[in-house]
Amino acid sequence: LTGVAHRLGFPCRTSGHGFQRLAPEASAQYILNCWAWAKGYCRSELHGHICEIGPGNSRAAALMFRHEGFEKVTLIDHYPIDSASGDPAIIQELSRKLSVDSNYVTGSLADSFLNVINNQMAEEFFAQKQECFDVIYSNAVLEHLDAPIRSLDDMYAALRPGGTLLHVIDLRNHGLLQSLGELKWLEISDSLFHHMRRNTARPNRVLYHEYAAWAQRTPGAQIYVQRILGSDHNWVGKTLAEIDASDRQRSSEIVRNQRSNLNEQFSLVSDENLGVAVIVLVAEKPEGG
Repeated sequence: LTGVAHRLGFPCRTSGHGFQRLAPEASAQYILNCWAWAKGYCRSELHGHICEIGPGNSRAAALMFRHEGFEKVTLIDHYPIDSASGDPAIIQELSRKLSVDSNYVTGSLADSFLNVINNQMAEEFFAQKQECFDVIYSNAVLEHLDAPIRSLDDMYAALRPGGTLLHVIDLRNHGLLQSLGELKWLEISDSLFHHMRRNTARPNRVLYHEYAAWAQRTPGAQIYVQRILGSDHNWVGKTLAEIDASDRQRSSEIVRNQRSNLNEQFSLVSDENLGVAVIVLVAEKPEGG
């Protein structure tokens, strides 16, 4: 039903815009907090042309990027970016907080500063781009793509030399069989899982080990672990190996207790890798390309 409604032009989605249920001030602060935390993982100064994937039906974040000194902003989303009824209020709140003219996103200044791309899948968009962005950023978006690893290759190619990929990736089953347990979604057969998430923007099952393999073969790439199963702790700037052994052991035990029920495709993935819940992927492309 979601797929049919989307094809008919209705601005429907089932995830990715929860922050807009907050009051405008809280929504604006959420946007600021997510970016401030994520950019702390970058060693180099971020500037130039930034592309945010999945801004959540809102162009408000472009004001924040203007305040940060970016010269150009591109916002891309599979759904209509301007469809949120509360977006004007969030824009005005961010404009007030940052003392940035709202005309950069809604008025006369927007044409030269902001490029809004609606109804475009990231997989298709970046496959057509070469060395045109200085920063590509997303917050809890890559886990919703159909082919995120292939898309990462395309995004890396779309970076100018010296550019940065910055992605916060939530590997949990948020919104998909969540009430039945943290690993229940990994028990479903591939064919049934495909139909369960089709047109819903629910998470894929591309997990930590696949992102880690991508980072290992990509110059300038690094993965940090923020959360693992069985712990409420949020780590900052830690690789998986740097997390306390007792926490990793607890996470592995959760996986081990349910491993016999998991789909065959996860049988060769280690307990520790299956226990990774939230990661930050940073790739700083060398100046030489």
